[in-house]
Amino acid sequence: MATMQHQRYLQLRGGSDEEAAAATAAATEPQSTTPESANSKQPQQMASAAAFLMAGAQMYSKYLESNPILTKSITAGFIFAASDVLAQKIEQNAQPDKAKRLEKKRTLAASLVGFLYFGPAAHYWYENIFRFFPGKWL
Repeated sequence: MATMQHQRYLQLRGGSDEEAAAATAAATEPQSTTPESANSKQPQQMASAAAFLMAGAQMYSKYLESNPILTKSITAGFIFAASDVLAQKIEQNAQPDKAKRLEKKRTLAASLVGFLYFGPAAHYWYENIFRFFPGKWL
């Protein structure tokens, strides 16, 4: 389709038949790929990223077993802080006249709520839920 459009363009422009033939030949040639192309590196990058994620998941599982409350508290604090930063960005985009600064005290407060309250509370909440309602959950 693109070749026909290019040939039509050359005809309208007053191009020669040789130019049209050269354009057709260039468009129909198979594209060569070299081993140095970005596509050949993609599987290697994906494999190394997967290995990195697996190592992180194994380390997180190890810490969950050895220090469950502290691990869940740190995780909750990080998630609460990240969600507050995202919420502030959304608020700033909704109000273009507002200053584009991150409220650090607000983010710290959200992080502390996650770390000091939600992490331990969720640990004990789910522990009791699983005790009161035993069975397969996964």
